[in-house]
Amino acid sequence: MKKWMIVLLLLLNSTLMAGGNVPQSVPYDTTESIEGDYYYAGVGISKVSVNDDVTDEEISSTGLTVQAGYQYSPYFAIEGRLFYGVSTTYEPGSTGNLANSYDGHLTGWGIYLKPMLPMGKLSVYGLIGYGGLMLHDLEGGDAYESSFQWGVGLQYQVTKDVHIFVDYLKLYDDKGFDYRATKDNINANVWTVGLTIRF
Repeated sequence: MKKWMIVLLLLLNSTLMAGGNVPQSVPYDTTESIEGDYYYAGVGISKVSVNDDVTDEEISSTGLTVQAGYQYSPYFAIEGRLFYGVSTTYEPGSTGNLANSYDGHLTGWGIYLKPMLPMGKLSVYGLIGYGGLMLHDLEGGDAYESSFQWGVGLQYQVTKDVHIFVDYLKLYDDKGFDYRATKDNINANVWTVGLTIRF
């Protein structure tokens, strides 16, 4: 009995000398959903719209976005994206053009810094970077512009390696679009819903 008392006193003394820090049990790993240092790739469905603010003329396209990135901390990632339009619609606005006068397609690209605010399995993030957008076969040519781009989004962790997301990106906001509507203000935006897998 005395031997056990001596062992107990020695253990208690060593704990007190260490500052009294007794390990606490943790029911689950709270950092799992926000850890960093991994690569990821994903695919999404996107809706791009390019609008002339003067004439209300609009070209919109639904298509696929593929993405790849590297998350180097719980709060930052670098991400690249490519967009390819599958179906395109045209609204003539006040121009008097025929509604089916554009039968080309849209493509785009971008590379972004992605700051994130993790909140358990849900993360709010921003997208800040540079990219380009091309309207193919627009009145006999390809209209292309590149510019600063920015956006915001939400991401939810379904499993450790699978996430779903929804986000908005401002692709372009300036006078003219290449040789098209050179004096009008042109806005281009994209909404994307998708899924990412980390490696």
